[in-house]
Amino acid sequence: MRVSRLSLGAINQSVKLVDIQWLKGGRNSHDGLYEKWNAFSRIHVRELGSQPFGWGLSSRYRAKREIGQLYLDIDSGAATVITKFDGNLNAVEHLKYDVTALAHYLRNPTSVLVIGIGGGRDILTSLAFGQRHVTGVEINPDILRLLTRRFGQYSGSLQNNPDVTLVHDEARSYVARSLESYGIIQASLIDTWAATSAGAYVLTENGLYTKEAWLTFLTHLTPDGILTMSRWYYEAQPAEILRLAALATASLMDIGVADPRQHVIIVRNQDVATIMVAKRPFSAADIDAVTKISKAMEFQPVLTPRFAERPEFEAISTPGQYEHLIRTYPLNIEAPTDDSPFFFHMLRAGDLLKRSTFQGMNQLNLRAVNVLGRSLVIVSGLSVIAIIAPLVFRRKVGEARSIRLMIYFAAIGLAFMMVEIGQLERLIVFLGHPIYGLTVVLFVLLLASSCGSFYSSRMRPWMWLLPVALAAFIFASPSVTYQLTAASTPVRIAVSALLLFPSGFFMGMAFPLGISKAVSVNEGAPTAWYWGVNGAFSVISSVLAVAVAVFWGVTVTLLVGLGAYILALIALGDLKWEIT
Repeated sequence: MRVSRLSLGAINQSVKLVDIQWLKGGRNSHDGLYEKWNAFSRIHVRELGSQPFGWGLSSRYRAKREIGQLYLDIDSGAATVITKFDGNLNAVEHLKYDVTALAHYLRNPTSVLVIGIGGGRDILTSLAFGQRHVTGVEINPDILRLLTRRFGQYSGSLQNNPDVTLVHDEARSYVARSLESYGIIQASLIDTWAATSAGAYVLTENGLYTKEAWLTFLTHLTPDGILTMSRWYYEAQPAEILRLAALATASLMDIGVADPRQHVIIVRNQDVATIMVAKRPFSAADIDAVTKISKAMEFQPVLTPRFAERPEFEAISTPGQYEHLIRTYPLNIEAPTDDSPFFFHMLRAGDLLKRSTFQGMNQLNLRAVNVLGRSLVIVSGLSVIAIIAPLVFRRKVGEARSIRLMIYFAAIGLAFMMVEIGQLERLIVFLGHPIYGLTVVLFVLLLASSCGSFYSSRMRPWMWLLPVALAAFIFASPSVTYQLTAASTPVRIAVSALLLFPSGFFMGMAFPLGISKAVSVNEGAPTAWYWGVNGAFSVISSVLAVAVAVFWGVTVTLLVGLGAYILALIALGDLKWEIT
């Protein structure tokens, strides 16, 4: 039987007897040159036109030759381009005309670190500028294999270039471990739309766009180094770029910079803007060079130490004005932290009922919050219909319905999912990989809680340690994870397991102890109500926890779970009076 299944699987890989027909946003056309799925992404390669591609290509550029290009689609929403390269750098000169390449005009020659290799465009850009050495870090192994193997010859076998080092790793932890300093650290339009076709990637964590990450990047720059990132610029409401500027200001102030504006330059071309953050103030020569290049390329300076295109960009880079703008801007542009690593989520809870919040170019991103709200309403309704209503109507004589026990089971149902999702949100940034974040947290919690359940009858007097263990995780884990960001992946996994196990063990004791108490105080009466209430609140909490995390942060999510466990222990106290 196993042999036949393996044979069918092998046959299906070649002839596609069974295949995915629908992707988010439309039907899978099965065209293109290559398609690959892994545990956290789908990549698809197809031909692209021969006109040189650029995210923010200057209108002054005139193509001198056609060029081979492949379109690399990631998760049916994000994309990059693989450029055909035969070693002739003159053939890729168009890369110098992209606004994403601006930092290379200011620091040259130097060492470069590229975050997110993708199709290799930023690697080729560094080579085109004659940079001394370029290191590319890519988290997705299939993208790296695609570039170096499947289309390796097409893309110029970059892995064989002595001036290039390609690494499969999570960029933030790689930089933290690195002993090298870089003249340029570059990340161009790094994101994913993997969550939903409605743009729910705003609800996903991104450890590259937090203050702690930027502090790591800044400390690994040479004294005159530049951190440069590119994002979309929406004319009506340039919230993404303002939030990058807020990140720059907050990070610079944290390392003791008194006037962050002297360290920040932002330039845009149409819908793409590039921010450059220097470790030391930009010199007059730097500013003159940016002004000259922008004029020649028809780029638009947004913010320099001498100029601000809009008053909010001047404010966001000026201490004193910075705090006021963050409080009064229509969207949340405060610098994200590891406690709230949702860079693309910019909606405040207080603005949920404002129609204007969902208008403009940010509508696609913010629509995800609407999806989350509807999900909460749906799961709440289904929980009432499928779990609570049948219990109400069955009216079985003698069934236990202790109010305090129902509070207990509701509280532990709410608490478990709040804590689980809060721990997942906290550690996924530390572990640096979506697969590690999900599998490590879930595996350790399931293992720990099953052990707690097994030993619950013998450990009953120690149940009071549950809030203690959980509080220890809440308040100790941020410092521990930040200090160990540079550790290797196995060490980070082990540390995560050690952080999770104590609280997970006592969380596993809660349900069996509750059932034991219910059976004893109700003299063996059926306990379906308690199971139902616990299940209903667990389902509701699975969505509610995400909402709490994105609006108020991971710590608040965990504190809600802690509070629910404390309420449960109070409810489980001396059960001398019963209402059945």
